Amino acid sequence: MKKPYSTLFLLLLTATHTFAQTSFDVKEKQSNPAAHRSFEATRIKGNMLQQSILTAQGTSLLPQLSKPNTAAVRATAKNPFSVIYSNETGLPIFIKTIIPQTLQQRAVGTGSGIAIAYNYIDQLRETLGLTDVAEPFTPYKTEKDLLGGQIIRLKQFYNGIEIDGCESIVHINASGQAVSWNGSYIKPDLIKHTSFAVTPAAAAAKALADIKTHAHYVELSEQEQQFLNYSTPGIKQIYYIDDKLVRSCVPAYSIDVRPNFLDWWEYIIDAQTGNILSSHSKTCHADGPRISTGNDLNGVSRTINTYQTGSLYYTTDASRSMFKSSQSSFPDNPAGAIQTLDLNYTYGSNTKYKAITSSTNSFNATAISAHYIAGKSYDYYSAIHGRTSIDGNGGTIISFINVADPDDGTPMDNAFWNGKAMYYGNGNTNFKPLAGGLDVGGHELTHGVIQNSANLNYQGESGAINESMADIFGCMIDSLDWKIGEDVVLLSKYPSGALRDLSNPHNGGTNINSRGWQPAHVSEKYSGTQDNGGVHINSGITNYAFYLLAQSTSRSKAEKIFYRALTAYLTRSSKFIDLRIACIAAATDLYTSNEATKTGIAFDQVGITGNSEVPTTPVSSNLPVNTGDEYLLTYNLNTTYSTKLYRINTATQAYATINTSSVFNKPSITDDGSMAYFVNTANQLKSLYLTPGNTYEQIIQDEPIWNNVAISKNGKRLAATTTDKDTSVYVYDFDSDTWAQFVLYNPTYSEGIKSGGPIYADALEWDHTGEFLVYDCYNEFENTSGNNINFWDINFIQVWDNTLNDFGDGTVTKLFSSLPDHISVGNPAFAKNSTNIIAFDYIDEDEGDLYVIGCNTETNELDVITSSNVLGFPNFNRLDNKIAYLYELNSDHMKSIWTVDLDESKITALPNGSDTYYTDKSNWPVYYATGVRSLPSSTTAKHTNTSENRANVYPNPASADFSIRLTSGDQSHAVIHINSTTGQLIYSTAANLLTGENTIPVQLPASVASGYYIVTIETADERWVSKLIKK
Repeated sequence: MKKPYSTLFLLLLTATHTFAQTSFDVKEKQSNPAAHRSFEATRIKGNMLQQSILTAQGTSLLPQLSKPNTAAVRATAKNPFSVIYSNETGLPIFIKTIIPQTLQQRAVGTGSGIAIAYNYIDQLRETLGLTDVAEPFTPYKTEKDLLGGQIIRLKQFYNGIEIDGCESIVHINASGQAVSWNGSYIKPDLIKHTSFAVTPAAAAAKALADIKTHAHYVELSEQEQQFLNYSTPGIKQIYYIDDKLVRSCVPAYSIDVRPNFLDWWEYIIDAQTGNILSSHSKTCHADGPRISTGNDLNGVSRTINTYQTGSLYYTTDASRSMFKSSQSSFPDNPAGAIQTLDLNYTYGSNTKYKAITSSTNSFNATAISAHYIAGKSYDYYSAIHGRTSIDGNGGTIISFINVADPDDGTPMDNAFWNGKAMYYGNGNTNFKPLAGGLDVGGHELTHGVIQNSANLNYQGESGAINESMADIFGCMIDSLDWKIGEDVVLLSKYPSGALRDLSNPHNGGTNINSRGWQPAHVSEKYSGTQDNGGVHINSGITNYAFYLLAQSTSRSKAEKIFYRALTAYLTRSSKFIDLRIACIAAATDLYTSNEATKTGIAFDQVGITGNSEVPTTPVSSNLPVNTGDEYLLTYNLNTTYSTKLYRINTATQAYATINTSSVFNKPSITDDGSMAYFVNTANQLKSLYLTPGNTYEQIIQDEPIWNNVAISKNGKRLAATTTDKDTSVYVYDFDSDTWAQFVLYNPTYSEGIKSGGPIYADALEWDHTGEFLVYDCYNEFENTSGNNINFWDINFIQVWDNTLNDFGDGTVTKLFSSLPDHISVGNPAFAKNSTNIIAFDYIDEDEGDLYVIGCNTETNELDVITSSNVLGFPNFNRLDNKIAYLYELNSDHMKSIWTVDLDESKITALPNGSDTYYTDKSNWPVYYATGVRSLPSSTTAKHTNTSENRANVYPNPASADFSIRLTSGDQSHAVIHINSTTGQLIYSTAANLLTGENTIPVQLPASVASGYYIVTIETADERWVSKLIKK
């Protein structure tokens, strides 16, 4: 069943760090400066101030992605195991059962946990590459799993002697089924020698002689020996894995030595040569949270939380309740922490961050200021609103200081939130160092709260509310006054001494030409196109409404009302009237009718009245179906045959060869099914006619630089990426014979700022209009320690303008504002007949899970379609009722193509359906049809809005009973629909209208939950829209 975005996904992002195992590694490019184009191309860099046609503006289409609820993923007939292999040994390190036990032709787990574990690893023999698992794997500990079930810990032995470091775990669920194995082991052929020629006493003497050369050695007193239970070195025979030269497993002794009462050492002595193979201290040092005090950029003494690792202190706060010790790796990868890092003025392709360290637990003013702001913001949202971190789910809060302009390295005169982290420039012509402003930092961090709740569009009134919410809560975090930026602005640029003033939006100015001036009333509202339709200008109106509400009630009540409005009622396209209704509803929820009335009065005072505007309502986005014959194009991996690309008629299952030349990446096909485009293994661009027996293949761009290509649906333009990490997508227009180079960037909420991150794009697909590309992108933030932040995400970029018949402005919009830790998404594909439906690959590097996800960008819904064990490269069929994807069969380790049936939502598999094997030893499935249909020429915003045909719903907010008052032009039959803000039909009824004024009573079923709803009344000729808040 498909689920709303907010309930399907439960965990949100902090930052994404490097993990060794990820299927997205197959998409990784190596730096290839030789892939340099010789052709001329117009260089286009996107402008965040331009309106995004596709998304009605905003930095992302959807809020932050979170880990999917996979409990309801259907069983399949595929191989039951998902396997992650070690990069070092090539052996499995994690094996997970990915389908229910009942479908695996084996008995449900019965008996003791040890018996179940033995039975399970016996089934893993082929995957582990072992002929006998009973002798090597010996259980040594059984634990109770807090989630139910058992944890069985095993050690590997050879001839009865333990192999050091080879331990593994079998996980048994509450139903007694073994569900996964993880750990490390070796194959017995790694052991070449088995004799212990050196005596245990000689090995111990070797260890004692060495420890005396670099540790304080004293004879232990009798009391000390009794306390430590130690009198002589502990000696144990083991097999030891020696990786120093050639990997081997040798007989050895593990020697425990205590040179004094405090220290504890372990030695590994080669049992054949007597040489020391390894030695290390096992003494636990006192690492952990610390407290540091120092002056911030304003000379104010601040106390911050730091973390000690060894002899160094880091600006990492692990003291909060959200901190996850078991998931953390210090110093670079803490989980649920507050972390401040240094970009050290690096920029462009040389951008690299480093940890901020001190040997004395003392830090400079910039680091103290930024770290203090993050901690203060966390405290505010936690204490006042019960919110755990910026993302609401305990995600790490990351801040970067010493940020330079990403284009030229000049001083950054701004601070911004880019969906993943907080960035502070040190000022230039308008500002002092931005980390000196608690309210400025609180403002930017609040953009992270917004993107993880209402995810307001960054355009027009929605964008003004976005900016206003950031101002309001920035001001609440820095609660000494009503001003924003008073600690960081230069008086020469802002004579009032503040960037903005909630209590006086005019801020000492007289009109819009005065710096810092904002309207205080709708009558002064800016209606131009600059500043995304006035997002930083018109926010003054709702800022002032908040101030007036706080004056008539209290700051405490006002902040709670606006926070609930933001997180419980507002949606992506909400306007000023929506904010008014949402705040009144929130006040009603939290307090009494008195506060609700005062809320309405505050909005009345700024001109946002109950008749300000008509609400928005979702519209359909389906396209006509291609009526031609359907085929599946795929690439042959079976080396027995010369065929490379071949197609399958999905009706007759007839196979036909298309070509015999090798392909480098997934082909792209025109909407009429006549032509395919691909990159060959010489990295050239090729075109190919798709009629069997009459195919014609030619090189259309012969430079050996290309990585991937996509042809527009109408065949008029192609987009391509090179094999170099050039942060660009190249677009060619056949009609004008011209190229454009579109530079990729990571959009932010701040004017004119493009933050770092994107390194290169890979998979590409055109939308149905031929104006936008959807692409996946590898992002990386380099750390001087080598532990980089990296991930794959999905974005849209406008590369063509059908109205101007010219290249687009290059505006980038993200699919998700950000991703959870160790999550990547990629290989996006549009549905054939819906502009708002896409599917993509999703990988969880922590769990080793890969899924194909369906996404409705209009209703904010996502669902898991199926699971896989390789990147699926999903592709919709002609009717959008089926998806093809890749899966690797364990029997031959070759990719095969599978299909899964979809329900009418197009993002959810049929509940009683199953994954169907389609063809083996094949790659990159692409459905196409050989017919012609009408395609849209432009993409408009997903919602329409009109000032005509207003309907009045009263009382509002209402309980189950309310009335609708409207004026009809004639006598007619009407249908009334009550929809959620995501478009889901909640209730419908009918009414007969008379000419003139009508009053229609409505009674909602008791099952309708409290919330915000769209009321639509339609006849054959007229349509009315209004809003309802159900208490």
